[in-house]
Amino acid sequence: MKENKSPRTILFKKTMVVLCVLSGIEILAIIFFGLYYNLFITKVHNNSKGFSISAEDIKANQDTNTTSNSELANLEILPSDYDTLTKNFGVFTPHELTTYLRYSEVLKTKDTTNLTNGYKYLQDSQLNILIPQTYISQYILTEVQSISQAMINENKSNEDILPYLEMGIESSIENELSSCIKENMNTFLKEETCAEQLSKIHDESFLPTLNFLTASLRFKPLESENEYDTYVNNHMYMYQMNKTYTQVASSENSYSYSNDIYLDLDYSQIHKIQLIINYLKSVDSKLDNFSDATKKKISNLDTLVGLLVAYKYGDTVPTAIEDLVNNQLLNLTTNENSYAQASTQLSFLIKSFNLNNEIKTFIAPIYTFEGKDKTAIPSLTFEINDNNFDEPYDVTPSVQKKGSVRIPIFMYHQIAPVPAGQNQFKSGLYVDPLDFEKQMAYLVKNNYKTISAQEYANILKTGKNPTQKTTMLTFDDGVLNQYTTGYPILKKYGLTGVFYIISQRSGINQAQTKEMSDNGMDIGSHSAHHPDLTKVTDPSELSAEIVSSRYSLQNATGKPVTSFCYPGCGYNSTTLSYVASAGYTIAVSCGATIDNYPGHALTLSRVHAFGSMDSFKNLLSGQPGW
Repeated sequence: MKENKSPRTILFKKTMVVLCVLSGIEILAIIFFGLYYNLFITKVHNNSKGFSISAEDIKANQDTNTTSNSELANLEILPSDYDTLTKNFGVFTPHELTTYLRYSEVLKTKDTTNLTNGYKYLQDSQLNILIPQTYISQYILTEVQSISQAMINENKSNEDILPYLEMGIESSIENELSSCIKENMNTFLKEETCAEQLSKIHDESFLPTLNFLTASLRFKPLESENEYDTYVNNHMYMYQMNKTYTQVASSENSYSYSNDIYLDLDYSQIHKIQLIINYLKSVDSKLDNFSDATKKKISNLDTLVGLLVAYKYGDTVPTAIEDLVNNQLLNLTTNENSYAQASTQLSFLIKSFNLNNEIKTFIAPIYTFEGKDKTAIPSLTFEINDNNFDEPYDVTPSVQKKGSVRIPIFMYHQIAPVPAGQNQFKSGLYVDPLDFEKQMAYLVKNNYKTISAQEYANILKTGKNPTQKTTMLTFDDGVLNQYTTGYPILKKYGLTGVFYIISQRSGINQAQTKEMSDNGMDIGSHSAHHPDLTKVTDPSELSAEIVSSRYSLQNATGKPVTSFCYPGCGYNSTTLSYVASAGYTIAVSCGATIDNYPGHALTLSRVHAFGSMDSFKNLLSGQPGW
């Protein structure tokens, strides 16, 4: 900055020089010039009001809430609005179901061009709307940018405070961090590199500037609750780092909406925002020369942040945040790709929370990212591991029998509440529908593959365990509740059931049998009339029960029937010979083990499924289930 020199100042300098030259003492000149600097120059560079801001001036209130008022739901079953989700976003793949049940959140792709169009779809579909912290932070940064510019415009005559009010000017620290991120994107997202540069960006003991504080928010990742949350937040982090502060007016098509809203706040970012607001308030207090309009903007922003700090689900959402979903400032522009390229297809983040003791699901459109050359960045990808057979189990597995194949085969009968007056044996045949659904959800959550009888036969022939955790679910007797209750639950979770139908007296008719077969269920024979085959001696009757039943069911479904289930689990050598000659590849009985031998394909052991989840987990690990 050029100094304005008064005649008194010029005279003082000339006098000092003449005196020093005349005396011949050079050191005296240095002393007098130092005196001149302290008397005149320093006053020019410091604001007349002694303007300065310290870290202590903007310190956030220690009472600020630092924990979320909500938590991700622990999904024992899919939420009640799952059918609505599939209607709007299509059928969930097995891995999407596993992800959703395991982490209570999942990304689903859907054709839409940008975030505001995505939110418009949610509004029109009357789906619950999620507004993530990243979008709120972006809005606040644009408001701070507006206030910053107003402050600068109102203090044009005082260039000394310009460095305190500027935004978007990359400092040497930011340049260093940006270079590090671009060179080490994957490891940066894993928090393995650029730690030194980040520590400088987030060091709150530094003398603050607005540029420093807003950069600290920009490079602050969201807190994560699990590994999938980290994956999602990495994409949000990319959006946050790519986005500029340019303010864009709301869409002319903006309108009110009645959807339920939830703000997914991150209090580590709220803390950063509080520092920024405190900084603006401190500047306003120390200079006290801003217009009423600028002061009002600061006050409004301070009020908004106060509401965010106190927010809990059910509170009235601030209008500025509610309107954010229609604001074009959310959308990335083509040149906002400093660190990675936004994918061509947007995703919708479906996230379930436990709010007021109720599971509620909210949705937000988000950008996903890939490398600038369209290559995948490992930290921006997520995969469910299908080679999970040797991954830990909830119950320590029993020692597997040598030479056997470990695939639990479960046996179900009635999927219904236990009727009153049943004895212990008959009561044990019932599994309550909710308990059954929890068991199916558990299988999906732990990425079990459910297989058909033929798939089981193929694995058994290899004599080796599958690479993926695998089970076979069987249903005996063809009772109607298996079709009305069990089958819909299996379909909902993308699972396969093997239904052993009594061909001539089943509670499930032929049309229902075919429907189940057409929708991925496997149909096996449970004989024609369910006799005790060990007591049947007439060859023609044995043939009718074992052979003819197979052909009858094949005619009903139009598909091969490859497995047989012994009525009452009973068999003898004669029965076995008929089953073998009929063309069945496997046949199932009862037992207490989940390990079967390739040489015993026609006498496979099944374990009885009870309603208890503890029993179910035990059986999956080969431990006793009673």
